[in-house]
Amino acid sequence: MKHFLSVALLTLCFSPTIFAQRSFDNRFASIQKELTDWDPVRGHWLATSLVNLSENKPVEDRAFPEDFTPFEIAKLMPTDLRSRIVDTIQSNANSNPSEANRWNAMNSIVGRVGCSYISGRTYGDPHLTSFDRANYSFQTVGEFVLVKSTKNNFEIQCRQQPQGDNFSLNTAVAMNVAGDRVAIYTEDKPDFDPSPLRLNGSTIQLSGRTFYLPHGGNIRLTGRNYVVTYPTGEVVNVEMRQSGNMSFLNVTVQIFDCDRNSFTGLLGNANNNPDDDFNSNINRSNHLVYSNVFGNSSVNQYAEKEYLAFLAGNFAEDWRVNQNTTLFDYSIGQSTLSFTDRSFPRVHYTVDDLTPNQLSNARRNCEDRGILASDMRGCIYDQGFLNITPNPVPTNPDFTQGVSFKPILRPALNTNQHEFADGKTPTGNALPIQQGPNTNSTGKGIGEKEMPKEIINEPIEKPERSNRIIEPVREKPQSNPSYSEPSRSNNTPTYSAPKNPPAPRVNTPRPVSTPSIKGIKGKN
Repeated sequence: MKHFLSVALLTLCFSPTIFAQRSFDNRFASIQKELTDWDPVRGHWLATSLVNLSENKPVEDRAFPEDFTPFEIAKLMPTDLRSRIVDTIQSNANSNPSEANRWNAMNSIVGRVGCSYISGRTYGDPHLTSFDRANYSFQTVGEFVLVKSTKNNFEIQCRQQPQGDNFSLNTAVAMNVAGDRVAIYTEDKPDFDPSPLRLNGSTIQLSGRTFYLPHGGNIRLTGRNYVVTYPTGEVVNVEMRQSGNMSFLNVTVQIFDCDRNSFTGLLGNANNNPDDDFNSNINRSNHLVYSNVFGNSSVNQYAEKEYLAFLAGNFAEDWRVNQNTTLFDYSIGQSTLSFTDRSFPRVHYTVDDLTPNQLSNARRNCEDRGILASDMRGCIYDQGFLNITPNPVPTNPDFTQGVSFKPILRPALNTNQHEFADGKTPTGNALPIQQGPNTNSTGKGIGEKEMPKEIINEPIEKPERSNRIIEPVREKPQSNPSYSEPSRSNNTPTYSAPKNPPAPRVNTPRPVSTPSIKGIKGKN
């Protein structure tokens, strides 16, 4: 009797959750069927990815040869099919408020295919262009929020380190990619491994092949630029640069025009108004209309220096990260304070401090390299003071352009091993091995190449793809659909932050271990 009562009590406790899940599954069944009818392999993967990502869970392994994210698969769907699915998603979001977060998460993948991109950028020593096309120079030292979404698991942070007493450069970038913590370093790596890439604290060695992130995003190497694509379609282009003995990086961020007014950070709020991008939270009552200070040669030099001091002071403090919010990895004894210098720069310089000869030579070099008028003043600054080679804004390739899907008769698992194992149909029936893309005649992945040690100035032809991950760790799927911070652990990553997040753990320096990859589900 006692056992019966216990079972009955447990049933009563969990029945609302079970009922809600079954109700959601029933409403999603029509989408699942339409996607699977369209493409039994790719459509099935997209459907399960939509469900998993709406619960902040890792996506399943791909059983198709393409390296696309959920957004890129949705982009290649027939327009009428995509329209029907978007209508179904939006209808369910409106009629089921308790499930609205989950349906809206799906809509952020499928519903933004028709939206255009807008971009913001931090480059050089460094200069920033906001999403609303405001330009300014930001000579500071520390770690800052470059951009953060107020709605999704989307955040990018940059680390600026000194180059002398008065100039700084971007030397690292860290990002939350739908729950995966990705960091790229030029120097001051948190461990002994020379690779610039870290995923949730573990080293990634990438030499060309697309690397699949657990939560549906990916990393591609194009020339010497790392292109990080979110499962929801946003793109981050990280240019690895070298000028003399200076290693640094430029970061260009693409977001969607239809998401305007839902961002914060150094790159502004994306509300289509450049005049309020750089106001300080500390003094919002003063409406500072300085969107064109850096790009406007008619502005008084002393007024510009006064504004630069404001940016390095109040404005910088608004977006400086702390030990609870940082996404970076640290060596033993380090923290974000190790990379902070509030007294920097000692002197604020402007383009007007260059000699006429320096100014003329810098302008000529920038024009010869095709620098746009909107970026000319920043290019002249970089050339004149630090002799940084001019580099135009990168153009992100559309990896779906010209692609048309062919039916997959023999599915094969496409994982980060890049050796195609026995695949299975969506119903679980085993099928023969299929030779995947970028493989040799034996069906095995092409051998890896070592990442070039030298960071070069200009992109080169896209190399052959291959990669490996060191010490991947599997996570236990979670069911909480609310916002989650990416993992900060070196060993067992979890993707949801506690209510009172602890300070991030440092990475203990250690020799790189032999790569090992386990299983074929949820790659962590």
